[in-house]
Amino acid sequence: MKVLVAAALLLSLSGAGCGSSSTSPSTVTTTQTPAAPTQTETFSGTLAVGATRFYSFSVAQYGTVNLTLTALTGDTDPTTASVTLGLGRPAGTGCSLGLSVTAFPTTIETPHTTNVLDAGVYCAQVTDSGALTAPATFSVAIAHP
Repeated sequence: MKVLVAAALLLSLSGAGCGSSSTSPSTVTTTQTPAAPTQTETFSGTLAVGATRFYSFSVAQYGTVNLTLTALTGDTDPTTASVTLGLGRPAGTGCSLGLSVTAFPTTIETPHTTNVLDAGVYCAQVTDSGALTAPATFSVAIAHP
């Protein structure tokens, strides 16, 4: 039995030096250009003091996603009002955030956050950052490919 194992080992080692030489495959690096947003969804509702609301949406292809707080109105002082605007993945009955920013209604002309994402299902979340003194009506524009 020991002779057979030794012979098999010797045979496998002697065959390792035979055959054609191999070259490593060339590495091709491709840079994919993110698709621009082609559609806009609106996520709106009423946000209670201390509350969180989220909305799920689908991104069809690798591309740029913009979230913009377009309105925040109510009995809260508009000069101090702000909410936390987040982006993440749906998880159970919530949204698991990967990114969040403080958004003020006085800066509604430009996106509050711009991200490049793979195709998939994502969620936008609005949370009272502690600045609301009364329920507020909000609107968020979600632009994506």
